[in-house]
Amino acid sequence: MSVYKRGNYYWMRFSFDGRNIQRTTHLTDRKAAVDYESVFRTRLIKEGVGILDAERIPTFTDFSKRLLADISLRKKDKPRTVRFYAFHLDVLSGFEPIGSARLDHITESVIARFVAYRSDLPIRKKSKAKMSAGNVNRSLATLRLALRTAHEWRLINRIPKIRLLKGERKRTFTLDYETEASYLAACPPLLHDAALLMLDAGLRAGETIGLRWVDIHPQPLSAARYLHVRSGKSANAARHIPLTKRVHAMLEGRCNKLSGSAHIFPGKTPNAPVLVTSLDHMHRAARKTLNLGPEFVLHSLRHTYGTRLGTCGTDAFTILRLMGHANISTSQRYIHPSQQNLDSSMQRMETTAEKARKALKPVAAD
Repeated sequence: MSVYKRGNYYWMRFSFDGRNIQRTTHLTDRKAAVDYESVFRTRLIKEGVGILDAERIPTFTDFSKRLLADISLRKKDKPRTVRFYAFHLDVLSGFEPIGSARLDHITESVIARFVAYRSDLPIRKKSKAKMSAGNVNRSLATLRLALRTAHEWRLINRIPKIRLLKGERKRTFTLDYETEASYLAACPPLLHDAALLMLDAGLRAGETIGLRWVDIHPQPLSAARYLHVRSGKSANAARHIPLTKRVHAMLEGRCNKLSGSAHIFPGKTPNAPVLVTSLDHMHRAARKTLNLGPEFVLHSLRHTYGTRLGTCGTDAFTILRLMGHANISTSQRYIHPSQQNLDSSMQRMETTAEKARKALKPVAAD
């Protein structure tokens, strides 16, 4: 029998789609348990052929609240990430055809309408410039995450295809050594020291302000040879990075000036680091002083570090370890082999092969 009593409650047991289903109904009345088992089987059949109960599927706006609560829990140590998703979930909910739609009604055509609507908006009030492809793509990436999560939570049985816009501007600005010297000279002391870490250690801005004195190893500071990044944007963010001479000298200087704070870059209160937005404001002022364009953002300092590693012949796997990239494809962007390097690599391979062949014993003829 598929319904039987165990203890105080009736249980159900049956096979479905090659699986053995056995669980309690939490009911003490047999007739009610039989009805429950029938409804449960029907639900499994519907889900198996792609039919879900409409009342179980929330609107995007309602679901976004659950999703943001989950993100806030999982990313509680990354408030900027939480704010990012909160902003773009609001953007998506604000578009009525998505916000008020049930999740299973968000189709490719609805997404195309959102792309057209979002792309036509001004980037800010009273501006003639339209939203960039990058801005639209961040919202689309958030929508993709939301629908994939809904699928994992078995709220929908199909994820619509979401194609990102082409033409997204990539940040390629790097500093040459002459401009670097001018920039550092124009920086206030706090930005100057933070910029050195991004230029010589490839730290992200968030990683820079998160550094503590205990992250400099080994102690005492005079013997320190590397710094430890505890966590960051990617799973590979935790890493050890050797100190350059000028970063070592900068750290010793800050240590002599500062006292009573665990942070290398304390904010207005010793127990909290300076805000990234504060660094960004200082950076914009220095950039304006030097009459440099808006493509020179704070992240360009880290990009300069990666580019210099690649120019010096550093392999992609080493760049990944030093910069904490999420995957090797990101690291490979910094490698641009010259024809001379290609030729010398082939020459080394040929020389090694010739030596190996000469060392072989002659094969005796039959």
